[in-house]
Amino acid sequence: MTTEVASSEPEVVAPVASGARLESGGIFSDCYKGLHATGEPEKDVTRLGLVCGPVEGMRRAIDTPFEGAISAGGAELDFPIALSKGACYRVFVAADSESLTLDVSIVSGHGIPVATASSRSGLAIIAPDRPFCALGTDEATVRVGATQGSGRFALDIWAIGAP
Repeated sequence: MTTEVASSEPEVVAPVASGARLESGGIFSDCYKGLHATGEPEKDVTRLGLVCGPVEGMRRAIDTPFEGAISAGGAELDFPIALSKGACYRVFVAADSESLTLDVSIVSGHGIPVATASSRSGLAIIAPDRPFCALGTDEATVRVGATQGSGRFALDIWAIGAP
């Protein structure tokens, strides 16, 4: 049996454009504790963004949440995201059914998945304990698929250090 020992030093994720450093855990994972999907994806993803975004110094990176419907075995849906070098992002997704297993990923402009999340709870966050930080400017894609179930979802993107 292997036991992991927690480090007393917080993990530094990456510098952001302002020169500040973001640490994993803490407010990045505490903000959504106790939140549950209500079956209304638009409201749930907005609530998730509002409780996790501003407290982390983030702002919404898109005008309104993206919405769609997916099913296991069906086509994945892609949504554009312009990544800025040095900026960090959080991608929040909410589904209308807890029987829907969400698979969410950020895919680089070169077609390479660079961050992923999977959830059966009706809520998914890419890198739930820290933001995902862009190493370069890129026209990327947020890809949403399902491995089980079907239903509607809403997706929101928040950023810090973005122009």
